[in-house]
Amino acid sequence: RAFLKGFTSGSGHSELILMPSTLDLGQLRTRVIFRWAPEEGRPLHSSEEVCVVGSCQELGNWDPNSGVVLARNDIVANCWASPAVSLPAGRPVQYKYVVRRRGSSHEGGIRHTDPEVGLHIIVPTGRRHVMEDDGGRSRNVDTTLLTRPMGRRHSHTTTAIRLGKLGPGTVREGKDLPSWPQLDQEATPAPAHNLERLEKLITDEKNTELSSDDHIFIVFRLLPFFVERISESEGAKGADAAEGAESSEASGTKGPWRVQAAEGELKQVSLLRQELFETGLPEQDRLPCRVTFVGDPGIRTKDPEERRQIVEALEPFRCIPVFLDEKEAHGQLDFCNRILWPLMHNMKTFQVDETIVEASHWRAYRDFNRAYAEAVKTQLGSGSLVWVHDFHLQMVPYYLSLASPRPTVGFFLHCAFPSYEVLGSFPHREEILGSMLSCHLLAFQIFEYSRRFISCCQNLLNALCSFKEAGVLAVEHDGKSVVVRVDHLVLPYSRFAARIHDEHVQRRSKELRQETGSLQVFASVDRGEPFAGIMLKLRAFQKFLQDCPQHQHRVVLRQHVTPGFQRVKIVKELRRLADEINKTFGRQGEPPVVTITDGLLRVDDWLAMLSAADILLDTSLNDGLNLNPLLFYVAHAVDQRGSVIVSELSGCSSFLTGATKVNPWNTGSIVEAMHDVLTADEEEKQSRFLKDHSYVSDGKLQQWARQNLMELKRIKVAGGGLESWAVNISHVKTEGIPLPIDLNEVIKDYRKAKTRVLFLDNEGTLAPDWRSVLLPRGAPGLLQREGVPPDPSVLEHLRVLARDPGTTVIVLSGRGTDFLDRWFGDVEGLGLCAEYGFYWVPPGRQEPGAERWHQLRESSQEDDDWKAIAYELMKMYAKRVQGSIVQYKGSAIAWNYRQVGAVAMAREFAVNLSRALDPDLPDGLLNGYPVEVISGKGYIEVKRQDVDKGRAVQRLLAEVRDRHGVIDFILCVGDDRSDEDMFEVMKSHARARSREASQDSFASPRPTSVEEASPAGGIYTITVGRKPSQARHYVKDTREVSDLLERLAKANQEGHRHVSMPDLTRLLAQP
Repeated sequence: RAFLKGFTSGSGHSELILMPSTLDLGQLRTRVIFRWAPEEGRPLHSSEEVCVVGSCQELGNWDPNSGVVLARNDIVANCWASPAVSLPAGRPVQYKYVVRRRGSSHEGGIRHTDPEVGLHIIVPTGRRHVMEDDGGRSRNVDTTLLTRPMGRRHSHTTTAIRLGKLGPGTVREGKDLPSWPQLDQEATPAPAHNLERLEKLITDEKNTELSSDDHIFIVFRLLPFFVERISESEGAKGADAAEGAESSEASGTKGPWRVQAAEGELKQVSLLRQELFETGLPEQDRLPCRVTFVGDPGIRTKDPEERRQIVEALEPFRCIPVFLDEKEAHGQLDFCNRILWPLMHNMKTFQVDETIVEASHWRAYRDFNRAYAEAVKTQLGSGSLVWVHDFHLQMVPYYLSLASPRPTVGFFLHCAFPSYEVLGSFPHREEILGSMLSCHLLAFQIFEYSRRFISCCQNLLNALCSFKEAGVLAVEHDGKSVVVRVDHLVLPYSRFAARIHDEHVQRRSKELRQETGSLQVFASVDRGEPFAGIMLKLRAFQKFLQDCPQHQHRVVLRQHVTPGFQRVKIVKELRRLADEINKTFGRQGEPPVVTITDGLLRVDDWLAMLSAADILLDTSLNDGLNLNPLLFYVAHAVDQRGSVIVSELSGCSSFLTGATKVNPWNTGSIVEAMHDVLTADEEEKQSRFLKDHSYVSDGKLQQWARQNLMELKRIKVAGGGLESWAVNISHVKTEGIPLPIDLNEVIKDYRKAKTRVLFLDNEGTLAPDWRSVLLPRGAPGLLQREGVPPDPSVLEHLRVLARDPGTTVIVLSGRGTDFLDRWFGDVEGLGLCAEYGFYWVPPGRQEPGAERWHQLRESSQEDDDWKAIAYELMKMYAKRVQGSIVQYKGSAIAWNYRQVGAVAMAREFAVNLSRALDPDLPDGLLNGYPVEVISGKGYIEVKRQDVDKGRAVQRLLAEVRDRHGVIDFILCVGDDRSDEDMFEVMKSHARARSREASQDSFASPRPTSVEEASPAGGIYTITVGRKPSQARHYVKDTREVSDLLERLAKANQEGHRHVSMPDLTRLLAQP
């Protein structure tokens, strides 16, 4: 039912994740108990027995000799009950009772069976199901139903449902039995329709695989091929070659036209064409559907005959041309470059003369988009899916929505998206948003852009944002539900990595490296536009050389500028500043300090330039994704070295966790970053490089396209209908704002105490909570979750405290055993609790050969069931919420969204997931299971009800009390929701101590605030950060926790130096 996967990145730590295989709801089981009583006047003879038979293998498939024998109830007369029978959950099963002679194995021994009209039917639900076919006579003495594990019942009792004469498949209830209000209110089963709903979700996911019946139209501004006119002699030579040409070919000729692949440049359409039509791909990686590209062929003609010839020339390459006249194409590009491009990048730089925008540019833009829509409309069929790309074609979805029947349309925005404040000032804002909402699926590079889009829709169109089943986010507007997806573009790593070994790349890289010798090379490739921030980069480099003279004559900067709408102006300014820097810091006989080149750059030359560089320096002011850092990691696939400095305003900064991020407007931070990467030790640089390289190297562009297209097909199959989960969520109860801690008072009580216990949370308490999570693209289930171990000084404080026989120190964490062993394994005597206490290491010195880790209990079939359900739903969320992962533990399963770019939006997803799983809701998927759903900082976790830090603390306190007697001092420190459980236990402990101290035998009323809950002296509960909490006190941050431990360690050492003879006698008596 499960398999184990792990992931290691360089020197970073890895966590083994137990992942269940794909969920089969047929594997979920319910333990069913059958109760039966004979009809009046037909008692059973002592030589007879009763068995239950039914329509499944577990009940013998109607064979009386293979049925389940019932046993007589020793308490209730004339009643029988079966042992628990494990039946498939949520699947109807017919059954009946058979009375036969004991030990009989032939039909002649059967005295009585239920009449055919009296067949029963059961739909097993929950983890325990009781069928009361005894008239309810055994109910009041059923002690098993009176057991309430962890304050909640998970058994289900029903009367029989009989198949009568209402017709095939019709069900009616049997006679109502006396109700048991307490059971009816609390014993809530998992309804069968919930499991059916989950099964439908899983089936829908599988049924959206692309097939040969699907026809995908991928619409870009430019085709992946361009067409050019050739002479008649050339055409004659190329005609034969083009005959029967396959789409994987890079070129061909037909008549007077040559079709040439637009290769060499780093363009998305060309990359997609290579991936989707690559003949060398394994069979399982190829798209089984038909794919057709739609776009501008790069040639202008109004002659109908020539257009027909071009259509025929492109047909073997699976391309449909969009014919534009020169004026239309020029007007559109002008509008996009001067107005839309800055607008999309959140800049108010467009002209405010509405007459000019309306009369010329906007009309040209609309006509341009209409031409693309018309080219697609003529080819549409029943299996068509249309995938439109980028801001040039934002109005295409609107024109496609006018077609009849309306096609299923997806739109992927490769650039950024503006905020409400910027888009709100654009005169045609409603038309832009309205066209995008004409789609069925919208996709963005990162969550921040989707958040801005939703904000614009809410403020400008009064649209609503909703969350659907399986982690689907949607915008509701004008009676439509538009799915919003986040899934950034990836590079085809394997394809590019193979090109590194190309002779041209190797030779060019060697030439560039020879020019600089042993100097450290900063390099970058940027478009010639203001948002690239190249001038800021050069000014920062100049400042770096001024402020860090130790790096002068040791570093150079290579900057290449590719074509952009302001390239000429920008290159002129760059060269002027470069000359100034070279004049100031250059030396005769050395290569230039700054080199500026410009022009088209083929991918091979791009790879050569980056492979010859040591550090990538990016200072873009706003970039939708920025493929440059990704290509840098590809370029260094062989040597596995290099550093990346990336602007935090680039889209890629949200998932490149190893890169150094800078604010491009803060020159000082850029200077500091350059100094840091140059002076960092090799181990740190290697670790940072491998962390991001492992992510980039798993990039599969073909899989990225497949996932987006499958999502589009899923919407088509569903007909746009997506059901929402019910809205109901319970919030964590906290008691108030804690008080500041008086460290002197803590030290004072610590010194006075003879027996002390310290309970300490790990991340967020002993060390900053800087956990990062990484889901490599193209590798489902392969997870990495990294964190920061405690500082060596903190570990030393723990060693000092744990060595004291009178002090028990225990670290509690949600982490697995491997992580805690790695970080705390060498601290002798330290107690550890992993996964909130499901696993633990007892504090104190361990006996040689003793088992280190103890486990609370073995996993059961029931645990496998609820984990499989939770994992299957969380996996859907992880697939659609970029940057989130699923963690599978021994006692819990969690959806972690710490690294999701838009935190506020990710929290909405988390709330939605909590509702879907909530065991307290009747329609919650985990209703009826002994679990609870926890909403923590950046995660949603489903865990067993009997596992939490509070219960772990209770267990450990009892052990310490048995070993040492009265406990004089307790310190409990934590920072998040999971620590509230142990704070609550400490409050109860403090109240008990107060009652003992006052000799009061009656319990006082439960306090309702922290101020009223004054604990007895010597018990301290501390939360990290000032926030509502069950803790009585708070410290500001982890540094104050470290200071507290340091003072406690010093007090411990001072106490040993001044120990009295009675104390020494007691210490020597300790084991």
